Amino acid sequence: MVQRIWDSSGFYARIGSPSPSADSALDGSHWPELYRAALLELDLEKSAERVEAAEQAIRARASLNGAISSDERIAIQDATSALDVLQAGAKRNNPPFKGLGF
Repeated sequence: MVQRIWDSSGFYARIGSPSPSADSALDGSHWPELYRAALLELDLEKSAERVEAAEQAIRARASLNGAISSDERIAIQDATSALDVLQAGAKRNNPPFKGLGF
């Protein structure tokens, strides 16, 4: 079960784990949960928000360079690619002029 948590710093998703701490918000270590939430979001209007939250956490985590393992770096690259595909699909299915007769 996906449990969604909102706080002043943005959206967090908890999937079978404790809610992220303030430290994890700073270092992006909660990126896998946000990534899963973006992948599992069925509401197209909310999908962009979830993708953005995941991307922010991934950028924070990736900025630590030497502090993360090579396996996690590979996982981050894979997640970033998947989020790019998700965003491209959302843009194709939700053009900016939808409903305006264009």
